[in-house]
Amino acid sequence: IDERWSSLSSDTRLRRLRAIRQRLVLLHHSSKCTSKRCRTQHCAKMKLLWKHMTACKGIESCQVQDCRTSHGLLEHFKKCKDFRCQLCLPTRAAIARRKKRDDYRKQMTTITLKNLTSINSCHGNDVPLPANRKERVKR
Repeated sequence: IDERWSSLSSDTRLRRLRAIRQRLVLLHHSSKCTSKRCRTQHCAKMKLLWKHMTACKGIESCQVQDCRTSHGLLEHFKKCKDFRCQLCLPTRAAIARRKKRDDYRKQMTTITLKNLTSINSCHGNDVPLPANRKERVKR
């Protein structure tokens, strides 16, 4: 354990842990977010940080706020094998929720396309609707 960390009060350690967790969750969110008007607090700031970090060549000497610490945080997250890690746990949970949501959406899209194809076939048209068309089938 880092001496500086252990010298902090438990309240201060807890506040810092929460801030670090929040940064990691926000970094993950902003790396996936495609919204131009995202309502997540600090998303736009984190998107700019991501853009900088992908091009940053001098990580050790970089003066951009949060660049070095975010790189270190991401390195920890990539290498961390402890699934009980209190730092990584919220981000791992967010990733799992996103995967579950994406899998559900994919499953529902597949079911919808199958239903559209079968409806289309029932009406004497053997040509299935293209996957990229989102129009209603008239009955």
